[in-house]
Amino acid sequence: MEKFEQRLTRFLYSSCYEIFGTILNSIHNHFIPQIRKATEKKLDHLIFLGAHAVMQTVAEAIFDLKGPRGTHFYLEHFVDGDEPDLKFSTISDEIHEIRNIVAHSWLSKCLHQITFNYEIAKGFCLQDNGWLNINPNIYYKQFENGYRANGPIWNYHVLVSEEELTIHKYKFLCLWLKLDKSNPIYIKIINLEKCSSSEQIARQEKHIKELVISEYKLNQ
Repeated sequence: MEKFEQRLTRFLYSSCYEIFGTILNSIHNHFIPQIRKATEKKLDHLIFLGAHAVMQTVAEAIFDLKGPRGTHFYLEHFVDGDEPDLKFSTISDEIHEIRNIVAHSWLSKCLHQITFNYEIAKGFCLQDNGWLNINPNIYYKQFENGYRANGPIWNYHVLVSEEELTIHKYKFLCLWLKLDKSNPIYIKIINLEKCSSSEQIARQEKHIKELVISEYKLNQ
């Protein structure tokens, strides 16, 4: 594994695509296999917890989207299939809520209306009584498809401009470095969003890099 200073230097001096490529490759190599194991053993809640962690990480880091908006965006662009029962973004609120309940409260009346069923031939279906059936196996297969060779996740850049990605790169660095809001580096990074041109962003970037190099004593 890279030393902290090595990784920070790589992130700082490389393009925005380097940092997001690192995130996606790490998820593909380390996180997806764990969710796969949970699926093989039918560990329903761990499947949805793991998938949620991936969705929120990618949505926030790359697209600056949090919470339910991030879940819906991720499902729509990287998980949904062509058939109606594979368009999991249409039940994104329910999928997001599953994670919230399992992670924070465990018991809720909501889960009395959602069932995990590996036997149904569809990704999900709504019963006459209003209950939602989800097949975790199909859900996972659709989720994993996003990371296949030439899968949609690798074309994330078509959904966001390079200028936005540059800003998001530095906002992710704020999280990665766990910077306090009073930190001068944090303040400079947040001010990137006020830039109205790529030239202004480049000038602000220069100041940010200088501050990071000084703060963490990096070799230039």
